[in-house]
Amino acid sequence: MKSITYKKYIEYSFLRYALSIIVILFIMMIAFLSVNFKLIENLENKKNTQNLLQVLEKQFLVYDYELENLSTDEDIIKLLSDGDNNKLSKVNQTLYSFVNAQKLKANFILLDNNSHIISSNLFAGNKEMFLESRVLEKVKAASLNYTYITASKMNYDYEQESSLIFAHTIMDGDKIIGYLFFDILSKDFEYLFMSSPIDSIVLTDRYDHIIFCTGKRNVDLTLKYPADKYMDTFSKDRDIDINGTRYQGHINTFIDGQFILYTMVSKEIQRRSFGYGILFIVLSALIMLFMIPYITKRISEKNVSAIEELIVLIDKMSKGKSVEHPIIFEEFNVLLSSFEKVLKEKEDLIKNNYELSERKRIMEIKQLEEQFNPHFLFNILETLKYQIMIDKDKAVEMVLAFASLMRYNIYYGSTIVPLGTDIEYINDYLMLQKLRYNRRLTYSIDIPEELQECLIPKLLLQPIVENSLNHGLVDVIHIKIKAECKDDILIISVEDDGKGIDSNKLNKLRDSLEKDSIYKEHIGLYNANRVIKLLYGNRYGLEIDSCQGTVVNIRLPFMLGSEDE
Repeated sequence: MKSITYKKYIEYSFLRYALSIIVILFIMMIAFLSVNFKLIENLENKKNTQNLLQVLEKQFLVYDYELENLSTDEDIIKLLSDGDNNKLSKVNQTLYSFVNAQKLKANFILLDNNSHIISSNLFAGNKEMFLESRVLEKVKAASLNYTYITASKMNYDYEQESSLIFAHTIMDGDKIIGYLFFDILSKDFEYLFMSSPIDSIVLTDRYDHIIFCTGKRNVDLTLKYPADKYMDTFSKDRDIDINGTRYQGHINTFIDGQFILYTMVSKEIQRRSFGYGILFIVLSALIMLFMIPYITKRISEKNVSAIEELIVLIDKMSKGKSVEHPIIFEEFNVLLSSFEKVLKEKEDLIKNNYELSERKRIMEIKQLEEQFNPHFLFNILETLKYQIMIDKDKAVEMVLAFASLMRYNIYYGSTIVPLGTDIEYINDYLMLQKLRYNRRLTYSIDIPEELQECLIPKLLLQPIVENSLNHGLVDVIHIKIKAECKDDILIISVEDDGKGIDSNKLNKLRDSLEKDSIYKEHIGLYNANRVIKLLYGNRYGLEIDSCQGTVVNIRLPFMLGSEDE
């Protein structure tokens, strides 16, 4: 493959991909606007309709609920039945406070059984018009102990028009003593709907009696909403074409179908928004087409300049021959060659350092392990010298046991052995020491069968047992060796009832185990602790405590194996 410069490749690639992306984005944006604009529009309109519906339903239920409560209010009943005018002020305050607290305001009218207005916030002239209306006759005709709701078209003075009336009889026992009305005017509905983004709203009862409709200019139009002409369109949530204008219509019922809410939103704004969106995309695409060549040139020059500078620096660092690579960029061939050389040198360095570190670790472990042997040898030979002079038969027995120990110490190949194998060694060692100290020394070994195959460092226990004899023996001493497993940690305990260690020396001994310097008085303990930490990490090691005697707990990872492992 013929090599080309990276600069030319950047220019060609950026130009090709940029044009492809612009075309794809143009198609996707148009498709998105075409397919999803209506969906987004419908969701938003439905949301606005549902919000309006919730407000209306809540207000209607509040009026219904309050009428039920007020029909049994003691103050109102006393005012109507007894003519207690002392209650009038309190009743007025109650009714005024309620209607003023509502989003949908209303006028209230409280009548006695003789149709005399006891309390009301209607204008004086409007009170007479209310008493002369057919609404009162309807309520009296119903005479039921529930909230009566009816559409109203009373035209009050001051251009006020009644739209909806809530009414309830007031009973004193079985006797009707009055009536309470909440009269909602058209202007109150207008105040409630004025913040809604919906163009046209029509509210009817179940019998298609119009309660309220927005916009006098749309009276002729809105009067037809409930009619059969538009009912099918509303029920299917389809667009409505009325007098050349397209609307999106919705129909919803509430309060068990007692009321119907018709809403329409003009689609002219949405159409214009869609057209503006298309125009914006087209203009953006044209601008990008004119800017792409300039941007391509600037990007290629800047990137190639940085790469060329990097090549010079890397080439100075690499001092060997270049390696040929099948890369189409000439600059990248040089760059890859330089990187390869530096990487190879780095890998060789890491490998050498790791091998050096590993060999150093193994050597340190071997060195520490070997320190056991001469120390132990001198102690046994010293014991054997005295035993030959006292009892030659026992001396022969000691030699045989000593030979077994030395064979294990010198010829046993692995540095990691099963716990049971090291326990056999310790048993021979303690037997030798028993021959030396006679009754002054007793010992016991308790190792569960399931822990016999746990792997431990070779000769781990010997320096700890030896330390108990050297520093704990006064007159007599008992050494107890046991093992257990807790949370995947093997704990081997070497406990004696010797003279123990005072607190100052104990703290000094504990500190010495965690330092690089060796506490020479207890070199065996230090070596054992060091071997464990080198092999398994700082989580493991020796723990020493002393009160009446000394206890050394050895913490090791729980690992099962065999001598062959």
